[in-house]
Amino acid sequence: GTDASAIYSLLPCKLNPDWSFIAADVDKLFLDSARLNVKQNDFTERMGVFDARL
Repeated sequence: GTDASAIYSLLPCKLNPDWSFIAADVDKLFLDSARLNVKQNDFTERMGVFDARL
């Protein structure tokens, strides 16, 4: 999954302004933390964080 920080999606977004990402995880705590990190870095328009539980 994306892990709690969403770092593997955030870093490429910072380096490549034209890119967008979808991040997913099954852990609610990780999802909440990743969403907060995306929001704090002002990437809500370029990154989606989704629950991957079936």
